[in-house]
Amino acid sequence: MKITHKKVLIRKEYVCVEIEKKFKEASIAVITDYRGSEQGLTVKDISTLRAKLREQKAEYKIVKNTLAGRALKDMGIETLSSYFNNPTAVVFGYDDPVAAVKAMIEFAKDKKTPKNEEGLPVIKVAYMDGEILEPRKIRALASLPTKAVLMQQLLGLIIAPHQRIMGILNGPSRSMATLLDAYSKKEN
Repeated sequence: MKITHKKVLIRKEYVCVEIEKKFKEASIAVITDYRGSEQGLTVKDISTLRAKLREQKAEYKIVKNTLAGRALKDMGIETLSSYFNNPTAVVFGYDDPVAAVKAMIEFAKDKKTPKNEEGLPVIKVAYMDGEILEPRKIRALASLPTKAVLMQQLLGLIIAPHQRIMGILNGPSRSMATLLDAYSKKEN
């Protein structure tokens, strides 16, 4: 079956729409170079990274630079298209941006090379809430607690005063119970 020029154009248009949709749905999009200055990540490495990201409701998508540039132009964020050079893949984090970035950076720590101290994939830039984040800001973002941890801490702060009040209110009755128990043991 021969692929016609028209079919190729339709497929490219579909890919552009898909990339645009992912950028709009994602809470963060981290643009990476999965090859770096050496051979790069293997298919097995990419599969492992994808599995780790899937746990964080994120995905790792290898994109064609020209199609990504076209999609970004349609979205009105052409400044981001300059980062789509060399072999490029994007981490799309849909739920918690911190968890997605942490998972990717943890993976990269195991893939350090002599030429690349940061590991693979190499972080180029990220796009979050209409802002372009440089690699140092992305690493700072990864140092923050995840959404789940923040919610636990907030819940602890909300519950703590109530627990203290209950302790104070239960104090006299606990003291009375202890006193009565001691008195009953003394009588026996």
